[in-house]
Amino acid sequence: RFRRLTLPQQGRMERVLREHGAVVEAIRRGDAEAAAHAMGEHLGKLFDDLDAVAALNSPYFDMGDGSERPRRAVPPVARLETT
Repeated sequence: RFRRLTLPQQGRMERVLREHGAVVEAIRRGDAEAAAHAMGEHLGKLFDDLDAVAALNSPYFDMGDGSERPRRAVPPVARLETT
């Protein structure tokens, strides 16, 4: 659902392709730290976008019990290991 709501945004597909390309390129080079950083950047932008998309499309993000949707507790890049 999130992808369907965000793909029509101007420049979104190009940005996502660049972000995925950065992850793939880092993996190709064998640079685990750069891959983790690129993935963290990509996921961080996704969570930033999620807030805006949820605000504009609240019925799709209603938890049904009056509660707010869960928030991420730790930035994605901090959860990725580079070992």
